[in-house]
Amino acid sequence: MNREEARAFQEEYGGQIAMGSMLATIPVGLRAVVKSMQADQRLWNSSGGTEGKNWSADARGMDRKLGNASKSVKTAVSIAVNKADVASKTRAQEGRVKQLRGEEAKIKSDAAKQTASVKKAEARRAREQKGRVKQLRGEEAKAKSDADKAERKSNVADRTQRIAARHEENAQKAEKKRLADQSKKATEGAKEMNRKRSQSVVNQMRKDARKA
Repeated sequence: MNREEARAFQEEYGGQIAMGSMLATIPVGLRAVVKSMQADQRLWNSSGGTEGKNWSADARGMDRKLGNASKSVKTAVSIAVNKADVASKTRAQEGRVKQLRGEEAKIKSDAAKQTASVKKAEARRAREQKGRVKQLRGEEAKAKSDADKAERKSNVADRTQRIAARHEENAQKAEKKRLADQSKKATEGAKEMNRKRSQSVVNQMRKDARKA
């Protein structure tokens, strides 16, 4: 890694590594590499960018360390990002599940309310039907009672009419008998008067005959 690449890496990752903001997301096994890279980086900074006769070997070593650390950091960052993405999706799914459960609970509650409402309506209709049946039975009983009363009145009227007719018939028979008896008496009286008159005439004729 040359000076420009090292500076670019420093600008991209140095601040985060120096502040330790990425250590929490880097696996424990990689932290030693990062700390070693930080130590080499401090050595690089303190030497003003030169380390004398061993610069080439140190530069190659640092290059390897920085390259490995860069890959490790990128991997760790990718893993952390993936974990964060998974966590975000998980929270979203949990939120969606919670929302669906809330909707399900509301649907069940609404269904229960509708069921209760339907049951109340059915109970009300049943009461109304029972009341109507009771009313019809009362009307039927009243109609039957009125019919029985009318029948009894009719029977009384018929009986009264039959009694009156019988009385009238008896009266007519009595009157007819009376008239017949009266006529018979009148006839017998006339016969008796005629007999007496005839007898008187006969007696007178006998007297006249004796005188002669």
